[in-house]
Amino acid sequence: EVRRLVGRRGQRFELRLDPDTLVRVDKWRTGQPSLPSRAAAIRRLIDSGLALNERKFRPTSGEKLIVSMLCDLFRHLKLDDAGIDPDLVEKATVGRHPWALEWEHGEMFEESIEEQVPLEVANILNMWWTVEWSYGQLSEEERVDLEGDTGTGRGQFMFGGFDGNEETEHFSVAEVMIDGLGRFRHFKGRDLNSHSPSLGRHRNMLVLYEAMKESLAGRKPLTASQIAELADRTG
Repeated sequence: EVRRLVGRRGQRFELRLDPDTLVRVDKWRTGQPSLPSRAAAIRRLIDSGLALNERKFRPTSGEKLIVSMLCDLFRHLKLDDAGIDPDLVEKATVGRHPWALEWEHGEMFEESIEEQVPLEVANILNMWWTVEWSYGQLSEEERVDLEGDTGTGRGQFMFGGFDGNEETEHFSVAEVMIDGLGRFRHFKGRDLNSHSPSLGRHRNMLVLYEAMKESLAGRKPLTASQIAELADRTG
C-alpha cells in the first residue's frame, strides 16, 4: 500500500510498507488516544524514533533511583576489584554529570556524551596548573619582581575556583573532575569556591594562554612576562 504523508508545511512523499509492518502500525495506533490515522501514527513513530536516537544520557527519576540503589549494593558487597567506582557512578548519574562516565569508562559508550562545560573546565584547570607550575619555577627574585610589576600578591597566580552560587555548573564539574575522576590532583583539597564570579576572567586568560601554548613545547614553563600578561587578564 502507498501512503502520501504531509507534514505541516512539509513536502509530500510516498512511503511503501509491507503488510506485516502495516499490521504493527495499526496495532500501535489503536492503543493511542483518539485513534490517529495511519499517516499521523507514522509521523508520531518517526518523531519518537528520531528523538530516541538523538537522546543524550538523561536518566529518568526512576532510573536514578535504581542506579542509587545498585551503587549502595555495590558498596555493601565491597567489589573493589571490579574497576568501577560506585561513588563516581552515583554522582555522575544522580548529580547530572554523565560526561564523567564517558571520561572514566569511554569504552562503554558507543556515542560521545561529552559536553562543552567539562571541556572548558578541563582547559581552564590545565591552564592554571601551567601558571602555578611556571610560577614555582621562578627564582625568589623573579617572583618579587613579578609581584611588583603586576601590583598583586602571590594569590593572584593561583587558581581561585568558580563562584559556587552563580557558576554552579562549572564549580560542580570541577569538583567531580578533581575529586571524582582524580584528575588535576594538584588542586585536590583546595577550596574551589571563589565566592565571586570568576568565569569571565578565566575565559579571558584562556584566550591569551592558547596563543602562548606554541612556546611551551617540551613542557617549558611560562616566562615571568607571560605570567604577568595572564595575571593582567584576571583584573
